[in-house]
Amino acid sequence: MAKFSSSGTLIYSTYLGGGEYDGGYGIAVDINGYAYVTGLTNSSNFPTLNLYQKYQGGGDVFVSKLSSSGNSLIYSTYLGGEATMWAMASRLMGAAMPM
Repeated sequence: MAKFSSSGTLIYSTYLGGGEYDGGYGIAVDINGYAYVTGLTNSSNFPTLNLYQKYQGGGDVFVSKLSSSGNSLIYSTYLGGEATMWAMASRLMGAAMPM
C-alpha cells in the first residue's frame, strides 16, 4: 500500500500480507486519513490485531484498518468460512474522502 499527497509526494509505502497469496481488492480512506483495506488471503500468518475471527483456511476475506501514518494497524481480521471467500470493494458509511 502507498499513500501520496495531492501533489504526488510519497507519504508512506508499506506491505500488508502474510506468507501465502494475499490480494487487496478494495480500499477506502476516511476523513481522518485512516485506510480500510479488504481482500483475499490464503495466509494463516496474515497480520491481525483485535481479531474478530480466526483463519478458517481455503482463502478468507481480510479486513484491515491502518493508521493515517501507515505505520500501525488499528485492527485486522479474517472473515470467512470453509470455502474460499472474496471481498472486492470497501465502502465507508458516513463521511469519507474521495479516492
